[in-house]
Amino acid sequence: MERIWFVAVALILCGGIARETKTTDAQILRLALMLTLVADFCFAFLENPIYGVCAFCSVQMTYCLRYGGAQLCGILTGLWAMLLPLLLLFHIEPLFIAAMLYAVAFVCSLSAAFAAKKQYPEPNGLFVVLGMLLFACCDICVGLNYLFPGSAYPLLWIFYLPGQALLSASGIRMREAAS
Repeated sequence: MERIWFVAVALILCGGIARETKTTDAQILRLALMLTLVADFCFAFLENPIYGVCAFCSVQMTYCLRYGGAQLCGILTGLWAMLLPLLLLFHIEPLFIAAMLYAVAFVCSLSAAFAAKKQYPEPNGLFVVLGMLLFACCDICVGLNYLFPGSAYPLLWIFYLPGQALLSASGIRMREAAS
């Protein structure tokens, strides 16, 4: 439980970093950080992994929008609107459905992040890509921990917090902050 409070405080502090600018990009970033807190709350306090995964889907869709992937998000939403009834019809476990949705949303946001790297001044573009890659490493650890309980739990924190910090820092206008 102490780790969850640490994550919550860290994300709130990271959200404060992104408050330095009033650009649309910074506003979308703050929304993604807020949704991340909601997702963590679902896991830690509601102890509901389905709600947590669905909230993290919203996080990834928000990052995808941030990186210019609005069309990709629209396609993803349409695809899932068509597939979800079929998945439910065949009685597929809801957590598996949510995890599949999350995986697709994450791949979309990660690919959009790589494509958007050049849209950000350096080092912000690098922060975006590294933050998303650390998020990916964290997600791999979460998956491993789900398949093999306790196996990768400590590692996920090594990737999660730095990833969040980098994504938050990507919202700072570094050149202005240096002057």
